[in-house]
Amino acid sequence: MVILVLPVGLGRILVRLRPLSGGVLAAGLLVGLFGVAQGLFVWAGVWFPVFYPLVAVAGTYIPITVHRALTEERQRLFIKRAFQQYVPEGLVSRILADPSMLRFGGERKELTVLFSDVRAFTTYSERHEAERVVEILHEYLTRMVDAVFRNEGTLDKFVGDAVMAVFGAPVPQPDHAVRACRTAVAMMGELRDLERKWRQEGKEPFRMGIGVNTGEVIVGNLGSDQRFDYTVIGDPVNLAARLEGLNKEFPEASGIIISEFTYELAKAEIEARPLGEVKVKGKVKPVTVYELVGMKPS
Repeated sequence: MVILVLPVGLGRILVRLRPLSGGVLAAGLLVGLFGVAQGLFVWAGVWFPVFYPLVAVAGTYIPITVHRALTEERQRLFIKRAFQQYVPEGLVSRILADPSMLRFGGERKELTVLFSDVRAFTTYSERHEAERVVEILHEYLTRMVDAVFRNEGTLDKFVGDAVMAVFGAPVPQPDHAVRACRTAVAMMGELRDLERKWRQEGKEPFRMGIGVNTGEVIVGNLGSDQRFDYTVIGDPVNLAARLEGLNKEFPEASGIIISEFTYELAKAEIEARPLGEVKVKGKVKPVTVYELVGMKPS
């Protein structure tokens, strides 16, 4: 009865425990079997054979533990491969330590969203061969993503030549507004380097606009049963995109426009110039916007 019943009961329990807890339980059962056998022999003169019950315990614990270890490792590799395309390697490690960050569904969080877009890229594409456009866009996007990752931002998506990045999720960052502003400045610096390089190579450069906004959004794994993505939705996301589009109305500015909400959180570490109130499409109240000039010396 022990040989038959013990593995069934142990198997039901092991699938609910972590490997270490399961190992402690299995070791406790082995010690208990030896104790029972010793007690029966000393106090009742009964010989209780323990070999086969021990084999039953080991034969249950080892396969279940190996299977769970391999399954969990596959899950870790899947998460790592999926998320290392969107977040820096350091953040991937923190996500692996707490996979609950990636549970399906969303939660409300205050985050900072950054949008960047190439000015008049459709016209640029019409003047150049498709192969040249793909080549220069790849070089440009690589530099932009590097700037996002250096500041531990999350690459949400590409929309053609546009880049959307999020700061403050999936790993919380109290200084998400500052990180987004630092990223925007770094992206402009990368573009200036690329412009010099392209001119030396006889390639036509282009201009870029960036919009940054902070607010409460819904963030998480959102979508359908067939497919979902880790993304953010909400009015602050739309405002960040609108701010990026405002750059064409301020051609002499730096190319980076931030909202009053981002400014209030980051003003101690940034240099910004007020551009006044603007009426943004989709917003009832006007929004005060600022030109982000640079970061203050640390």
